[in-house]
Amino acid sequence: MTFEAALIIARLAIAEGKKKGVDHLAVTVVDEAGIPLVVLRTDLGTEQFITGATRKAWTAVNFKASTSDVLKTIKSDDGDDGQLPHAQKALFLMGGVPLKVGNVVVGGVGVAGSVEGPDDDSLAQLAAQAFGTMLGKQKSNVKP
Repeated sequence: MTFEAALIIARLAIAEGKKKGVDHLAVTVVDEAGIPLVVLRTDLGTEQFITGATRKAWTAVNFKASTSDVLKTIKSDDGDDGQLPHAQKALFLMGGVPLKVGNVVVGGVGVAGSVEGPDDDSLAQLAAQAFGTMLGKQKSNVKP
């Protein structure tokens, strides 16, 4: 995960959020250790959204799954021994997605600020798809 890639996908998520009319938005992209590489916010994005986006990205990396999927596990009580909600840095709300190269998690993206959780989630999913597209373009430019 590079800073340049993180910046591109964070900017994309912010731009798409603005198109949806989300004025209070923050996006965080973290590396494979959950450490922020890029934190962006709209003019009206507050500290709570920055914190939320960062914790969602951390959660996606450390649980190697989208926060939506982890939230479903918690709600279904399927495979949860009651400890998931107590992970200190974790935030189990929609809007966190791991970034992968193949099956390896190399980072995560978290989005916070929309009133509707599905909007956070769709923006994070869009950023992850853009990351995958960037990887595909890099591979196609590699000469043997």
